[in-house]
Amino acid sequence: MSNKKPKSEWVAIISDWKQSGLSRGEYCRQKELIISTFDYWKRKINKTDTNTRLVKVDLPLVRPQSSSYSMKITTRDFAVEIASGIPSGEIRTLLTACKELL
Repeated sequence: MSNKKPKSEWVAIISDWKQSGLSRGEYCRQKELIISTFDYWKRKINKTDTNTRLVKVDLPLVRPQSSSYSMKITTRDFAVEIASGIPSGEIRTLLTACKELL
């Protein structure tokens, strides 16, 4: 399969890969794509398509007890701050949602 495709076709390819459950390497092998070209378009599409990457997470408001300590998780694309006193189940829900963004 040729790797010289318009952006609209790469958007469809990246979407298909996300739904396939395959690793990038396996998907590219099956579709006869060059993995470096795939990675280029994946990065390019993710930078320009931020609206589809938002995930709403409903968490109850929990006020920190005595400590104002918070944990901050930063990636190339986003940052999340978690105040002390947040129940571990809520942190797990938040981190699961963050994983979907990557």
